[in-house]
Amino acid sequence: MDLAELGTEGDISDYREIQQDGPRRDALHEFHWLPTRHGALLKTLPVHEPNDLYDTTFRLFTLQSPFRMGKTAHAIELLSDDRFVNLGANLRYFQEKYEAILASRDERRDMLASVRGTPYRRVERFFLRLYHGAAHRGRLDVD
Repeated sequence: MDLAELGTEGDISDYREIQQDGPRRDALHEFHWLPTRHGALLKTLPVHEPNDLYDTTFRLFTLQSPFRMGKTAHAIELLSDDRFVNLGANLRYFQEKYEAILASRDERRDMLASVRGTPYRRVERFFLRLYHGAAHRGRLDVD
């Protein structure tokens, strides 16, 4: 379930939030990927029937900590959302996400930043280009 959540639910619309989370930041910096991408679908597989070892009636089983008992409910929630199980819905959802990221690029540009400056201005500009480039490539993939 943790892998399914990472592949389907990560917020990609906030660059600064990605920068603050190590694994998501590494995905962007090292692989030039947004941490959550289009095409990650969840699939349930039926038990092979006939089966002499197990009862094959459908039951969803997830291994969960006694401190976090919501895994099964969350699995059902994810499997009930069309964007996590249907490729067309998934691609439309991510197309909207990529478009929003690219549209915000011009809105967030501060015309006085080069005059005002910060110690990390060049690094920030470099990584923002990486972020927007990943969104642009994602949009092309979806198309």
